[in-house]
Amino acid sequence: CARRTLGTQSIQSVCAGLNNINNLLGSEYRDALHQRLRVGPSKLVSAAGVQQESVLARPPGVEFAVAVNSADLSSEYVTKLKRELEGYLGEVFQVAGERERFKACLTDLGETSTTFRQLATSSLEQLCTAISPRLRTVIDTISNANYQLTEAMAQQSPP
Repeated sequence: CARRTLGTQSIQSVCAGLNNINNLLGSEYRDALHQRLRVGPSKLVSAAGVQQESVLARPPGVEFAVAVNSADLSSEYVTKLKRELEGYLGEVFQVAGERERFKACLTDLGETSTTFRQLATSSLEQLCTAISPRLRTVIDTISNANYQLTEAMAQQSPP
């Protein structure tokens, strides 16, 4: 879609197309991801270590994990789109004013990419916060264990 608008070589068409793409990504798509992330990591954390009854059943919390992954990948793809479109800058627009306007549209795409990255990062931080207490007890147990062999234990172990 973005490449098609570049084919028109009209800065108005290109900016309108890029703004439309950016608005869809930055509002509707982001809102849909945010909605899926709102559940938070609680189901994912509570499902850790629970045996799955059926192979076909969807594990609890998987939607949160998928949404975090989608936000992260979306950031990468928007950045990739921005870089690809930057490659056409000098090729399509010869007038300095048009190039600056095109760069401004690309800057907006960069901000959308940053928004997706922040969404993924904050969701992962929530997951870390939720899982830390469970990990802390395991780590405390392991760190308090005595790993020194006594003479009796050394004699009991086979050579």
